[in-house]
Amino acid sequence: MNSRFFLIHTIIREFNMCSLHISQQLQDLAKQVERHIKTLVTTTSNSANFQNHTLHTALCSALLSEHAKRIRAFMLVQFYFLARYDVEGTHLNFDTIALPQSVLTVAAAIEMVHAASLVHDDLPAMDDADYRRHQLSCHKEYGEGIAILVGDALLTLTFECLASLTSLAQEQQIYKDPSINKWATCVAPLDILEIIRIIAHAAGAYGMCGGQAVDLLHSKPETLNLQDFLVMQQAKTGCMFAAACESGAILGGASQTLRTQASQYGYAFGALFQALDDLKDNNSPLSRNEAMRLSLVSYFKDSSQDIQEVINHIVEQLNVILNTLPGATTNLRSLLSMMLQPS
Repeated sequence: MNSRFFLIHTIIREFNMCSLHISQQLQDLAKQVERHIKTLVTTTSNSANFQNHTLHTALCSALLSEHAKRIRAFMLVQFYFLARYDVEGTHLNFDTIALPQSVLTVAAAIEMVHAASLVHDDLPAMDDADYRRHQLSCHKEYGEGIAILVGDALLTLTFECLASLTSLAQEQQIYKDPSINKWATCVAPLDILEIIRIIAHAAGAYGMCGGQAVDLLHSKPETLNLQDFLVMQQAKTGCMFAAACESGAILGGASQTLRTQASQYGYAFGALFQALDDLKDNNSPLSRNEAMRLSLVSYFKDSSQDIQEVINHIVEQLNVILNTLPGATTNLRSLLSMMLQPS
């Protein structure tokens, strides 16, 4: 039996034994992040009049959804746990620790960037999608102009929320006093600035936006070779996963080695996420513009086996990284298994 096939078969078998546990953890974290997002939106929109505006309603509709899986937030928290173990030698999980406000805020910020990208992706000039998360897409519900502003507002809200952590740290100065548990509420201002830099880079012209631009400009395999296509997908999808993982590691006080591992894992996970999404789209009705876009399937029209080989290779990369990480990686392995489970 092919070793890569055996690896995926083993991962899926493990998922069948722990699927309920990982699904519950994802749901529980999604609810925590959702509650924190509501708090952040309420805090930042401190004008009662603004909360009645269409923009506010549309922003909340795009950002808050019971159908959102919050996978990026989940991965951020897992690398926060791993970093804490690397620093303190203590295994942490959702049952043993209440997540600090700083962790929830950065997780919420990552989800804000993701929500902004979905609103803009659905626009007629992009994918021209009518539905998102089982409801009308933002531009279909509120109009194109409001949808553009919602995406813009979500991106700026992201950095407003992240910057607010610096104010909290300076006010409490917990990070300066080693006798106080610095993990309780905040993180050092310089680390917050580093997280802001990482997320901004991942979302910008050399990350998510840049990847999307390449995607818009190419509709045939002849205009973009496979290697450049994979680089494009890494930017479009992998960058935000990498930013989530590395941000979680920074919040936990990670070494540079663990930060690098976290980023590498995020990039590889993003590649897997996009490859599986391409396969799913190939078997589902697409929006008008999506049908004209490149996907992994475009390069392997005559061989599903070749596509599976690409997926197997990515899974192998992920497994190698998992085997080198400190602490318990059970939840990351379970998430990987869930992704590979046939839908």
